[in-house]
Amino acid sequence: MHIRSTYRSLEILRGPVFLVVLLLVSVAGCNAPAEKEKPVPERPITEVMNENVDRIMALDEVVMVAIGELKDGTPCIQIYVKYKSDILAEEIGVEIEGHPVDYIISDEIRPMN
Repeated sequence: MHIRSTYRSLEILRGPVFLVVLLLVSVAGCNAPAEKEKPVPERPITEVMNENVDRIMALDEVVMVAIGELKDGTPCIQIYVKYKSDILAEEIGVEIEGHPVDYIISDEIRPMN
């Protein structure tokens, strides 16, 4: 008797209700997690750059500081450097007050004659 009751309970696995439940569970499991929204910086990028430009330019590796865009169009603070170093990553980081920093290797910038 125990074997028959087990067999009958397994018969539900072949029914249309089970297929609908299985489909719903699989669809719910396939949804990609929502992207985390990037926090919006509190201050404008120009203001942040102007406040930090003297500190950044004081570093030997830095040639120039400007405002530019990343490849995806996000505004960023561009820091032109003679060479990349670990000191820059420690001193400046990859963002300042929520604005991304883009390091660009450049020769020394001189006025045109």
